[in-house]
Amino acid sequence: LARELQAAGAHIVAVKDMAGLLKPNAARALFKALREATDLPIHFHTHDTSGLSAATVLAAVDSGVDAIDAA
Repeated sequence: LARELQAAGAHIVAVKDMAGLLKPNAARALFKALREATDLPIHFHTHDTSGLSAATVLAAVDSGVDAIDAA
């Protein structure tokens, strides 16, 4: 999907975890795959619903996310 978005002219890939349920290992796998698929900037938005957002944010940073905001 990231490749298709880039081919369609997207300027950024945004991942929105509005429920705050993305876990660190899943974030690592997702963002590494996105980084390998595209050179577009990757933005990640999450909430601390589960109490894991700090660990998830660190995993996202380690996996190549360019911008993060959290609530």
